[in-house]
Amino acid sequence: MGFSTLSAFRLELYTCFLKSSDALMDTMDALLTDSTAKSFVELSLAPCFQRKWHSLYKAMKNGGVDRDALQKLFANYAPKTAERLVLAVDASSIPRPCSKTARDRTYVHASNLPEGSKPVVAGWQLSALVVLPEIPSSWTYTLSKQRIPSEKTQNEVATKQLEAVVPFLPEGSLLLADGGYGNVAFLRSTEGIPCDKLCRLAKNCVFYAAPPPCTEKAKRGHPKWHGAKFDCKDASTQSTPNATYRGLDAEGQEFEVCTFSDLHFQKARSVSVTVLRVTRQGAKGTERDPK
Repeated sequence: MGFSTLSAFRLELYTCFLKSSDALMDTMDALLTDSTAKSFVELSLAPCFQRKWHSLYKAMKNGGVDRDALQKLFANYAPKTAERLVLAVDASSIPRPCSKTARDRTYVHASNLPEGSKPVVAGWQLSALVVLPEIPSSWTYTLSKQRIPSEKTQNEVATKQLEAVVPFLPEGSLLLADGGYGNVAFLRSTEGIPCDKLCRLAKNCVFYAAPPPCTEKAKRGHPKWHGAKFDCKDASTQSTPNATYRGLDAEGQEFEVCTFSDLHFQKARSVSVTVLRVTRQGAKGTERDPK
């Protein structure tokens, strides 16, 4: 992002603050530039914070943000790529076991706990929708980040984020998502959003082909809702692939990708799904390294 672009972005960002705009801008700059602050009030000591310490509290108490305008701003400044824009969505946890007065804490997953401990801790969950870089990197461009309240699921929050952001993005954007989103609920809720989705599927997913066309000799009753069964864990139910690709991965090991088109979940007949089956010949066949 060039200096002129950054300057224009900051001017538009300033207009998204409804109250205490100057104090909020200073607080934002302090958060971005001062890595030594260990408490909230220490942010007022940051070189870029031009006001007195009590302005921090004024910004948090009285400040207002036009969230719709802010959302549109982030979408308008999304990286421009030669090909389609690649997005990603995922949920992450922030442990808050000692913050007993924090509102709406839920139990979130926690890894690397002592053996025998339950892998949960009190905290918050956040849903992040980002633009992935063309060259793989840990740096991403954030489009939307929202807390997942206790009465919502990660699928519901992600759907609302896509509904708000996608209309401002180039056509043909592709969303990548992990197994938590490769389910009936998410596909049905995002059916009308003009964004392609590539989601990881659970091993036990079951799909169905389109039902066979009705004929004059058909028996009485309603026509079939579903066609042939496609069980991801039963190779005998998987029909001939519509297309197959074979190649070598980065380690020189053979892999094969087969596509099965025009499938659907039993409870989402209107959502057409293409299943991709990836077979990795060099994998160990373990849970962490499946074939």
